[in-house]
Amino acid sequence: MGRHAGAINCYNKALEIDPRHVYAWYNKGVSFHRLGRYAEAIECYDKAFEIDPRDVHAWYNKGVSLNHLDHHQETIECYDTALEIVPRHVNAQRAKE
Repeated sequence: MGRHAGAINCYNKALEIDPRHVYAWYNKGVSFHRLGRYAEAIECYDKAFEIDPRDVHAWYNKGVSLNHLDHHQETIECYDTALEIVPRHVNAQRAKE
């Protein structure tokens, strides 16, 4: 619905209750990304990795955010990690082409 700032507030409240809620960290990262706040998105994905280092969606989306910041080597590393977890991750495969 495009209300990413409001969503971030909701994720913050959820994280106050359970700071290890991996999906709240991941979705907060997505909201920051959609607002163009890529560094903050990356921080959220990193928090998600502390809880679940095999979160393929967070690895892929971290790569997308890094790409927007022109961190191309790190972008490729994130896509590679996503492909190690899910070898047929279509978005990561396409992104590397």
